[in-house]
Amino acid sequence: MTEPTLEQLLKTFRDMKVELALPLEQLSNLENKIKNHVRDTGETAEIEGARITVTAPKNPRVKWDTKALEGIAVMNPKILALKTEYWPAASVRIIVD
Repeated sequence: MTEPTLEQLLKTFRDMKVELALPLEQLSNLENKIKNHVRDTGETAEIEGARITVTAPKNPRVKWDTKALEGIAVMNPKILALKTEYWPAASVRIIVD
């Protein structure tokens, strides 16, 4: 049996990609819906062959306005008023075995 040509492989790849485009988009939309539900409610679930894991941040993220801080960080303690602190969203993974 002869190996397929590169053009045949490329055609098969193209055809499969077109055929799977809609189901993959639907799957992505469903995944986002599940993740948003978990983030909004804190609820998790596990079924045979699939489970949800949530990784919540342990510390807040800190954001500084670097331009405002240049040159004054050492000389002015009021600089801390420019600090913004926030908690990032929990990371949600759906694992299918």
